[in-house]
Amino acid sequence: MEKRVDRRYDIPVRALLSFSNAPTLDLKTANISAGGAFFRTDRTSPEGTEVLMTLYKEQLPDENNPEGHGLFPPICETEAISSQSMSIVKLKARIVRSYKDGMAISFDRYCCNE
Repeated sequence: MEKRVDRRYDIPVRALLSFSNAPTLDLKTANISAGGAFFRTDRTSPEGTEVLMTLYKEQLPDENNPEGHGLFPPICETEAISSQSMSIVKLKARIVRSYKDGMAISFDRYCCNE
């Protein structure tokens, strides 16, 4: 039975994952949704580990294209930087599943309420 609430997209989005007790990882998403992302990597961290993420999303050439539209969760205005060709989104997240070849990360939807 499928437990996911948000639709996943197979869009490679560059992400820097910063940990308090491990080196920063520079990865691309295997898939991403409004609620989280999955990364293929052999450098995983345990479930429950907090992550500070910076996502770099290239703007879609056709703004009417719904693929990927509304992909990132709502964030504080001060946490997003946009230009004509790139959006940078910073948010808190947590590892919810860890495998030998990847990890699933859930975005903190309440990061703006601190």
